[in-house]
Formats: sequence, C-alpha cells, structure tokens
Amino acid sequence: MRNFVPRDLPHAKLICVPPHLMGDLLPIALPMIDRAYVEVGLNLPEWLVGDLEKGHALLWLAVDGEGLIMGTLVTALVKRPVGLVCRMMACSGERLQIWRE
Repeated sequence: MRNFVPRDLPHAKLICVPPHLMGDLLPIALPMIDRAYVEVGLNLPEWLVGDLEKGHALLWLAVDGEGLIMGTLVTALVKRPVGLVCRMMACSGERLQIWRE
C-alpha cells in the first residue's frame, strides 16, 4: 500500500536558495537544520554554514501555499567513482507528508 497525500491538504514547493540570498534566509532555516542533526545525536558541523554561504552546499526550503517554511533540506554534490552524487546532508521540518511528495 502506497502512502498518499489527501487532495485537501495544501501542496508545498521546494525552493533552492541562491547563495547570494543565504544571509537573509539562513538565520530562519538554521534552527531546522540544527534539529536534523540533534535528532540523530549529532552537533551541527561547524563547516556547514560556510559551505552554504559559499555555494558548496545547497539549502532547499519547503514552502507552503502561504509562504511559510515547513522544512529544510541541505544537499551537496559529491564526487564518486561513478560521477557526481547528490548527498542529502540534513532534512527536517513540519508536515513532512505534504512536502516530501
């Protein structure tokens, strides 16, 4: 049986934050990113904020129809023998059933 999102729930948009806007949005998103690490018993890596600010990692925001941030996702492209692989480094938020689809 597949999980599904009921039609009456609002849909979310996943938005990639450009590095030049990181200074405005990172303070809002950082508590959610930190929560992702805390939930698995880790501390937020000190280098992560710098990687986001430099564009070495990407911040994605799950935003509902009213513009409220429901969740955050941090990704980075990593070189592997098979080529570039997208690594999900942190994911946290509210109403996951809405924005993971």
